[in-house]
Amino acid sequence: MNTNPTYLFFIGLLLLTRIASAQVVNTGFADSSGGIRLGNDQWVLGAQLDLYRNWSSSKATEIPDLVSSASLRQWSVNLAYLDLRYRGDQIRSRLMPAFGTYMERNYSPGEPRLLEASMGYKPWKSHDLWLDAGLLGSPFTNESPLSRDHPTYTRSLSAEYVPYYLSGFRLGYSWGPRLSTYVYGVNGWQQAVDRVPGQALVVQIEYRQPPRY
Repeated sequence: MNTNPTYLFFIGLLLLTRIASAQVVNTGFADSSGGIRLGNDQWVLGAQLDLYRNWSSSKATEIPDLVSSASLRQWSVNLAYLDLRYRGDQIRSRLMPAFGTYMERNYSPGEPRLLEASMGYKPWKSHDLWLDAGLLGSPFTNESPLSRDHPTYTRSLSAEYVPYYLSGFRLGYSWGPRLSTYVYGVNGWQQAVDRVPGQALVVQIEYRQPPRY
């Protein structure tokens, strides 16, 4: 078997203003439990720095067709970001500017270097119905690109060809702690700026199994 072996060693440096266990609110969405409160419970600021170095017998400078941690034989920043969140009774928003080799390989020229940038509105306080619009986390993957959300870092390799983000709107309703439904209207597959004519409609039904201890 003649292969070109690439040995991947990951070193993660997690810079968080508050240590918290990972809790992904929805499949593919960035963790929303970390960060520090900025004066009250409505504003939260978080951060992460994800460093890595790969070793390989190849003379190439990067791993072909790989989005996460693709540079070879040098220390690199895979992903560094700030996470500013606001959550009120009927308004919520999130802004996540980022840089690193992940952003360079996963975003087309001219696209904003943002992991998420959205604004949400809840019309009725008594119903858990939210309308969010902007750059949103994708429901098509079981993880986000953030290493702190992975039990093992190599899990991110399984989602290389699955979109991590969508641009458009999302209408979501939670029927209870286990069942939620979502309807998306988006520009397409992994696009911050629409590059293909027409939009896409996505319907998601999410059921969560109660935790077992």
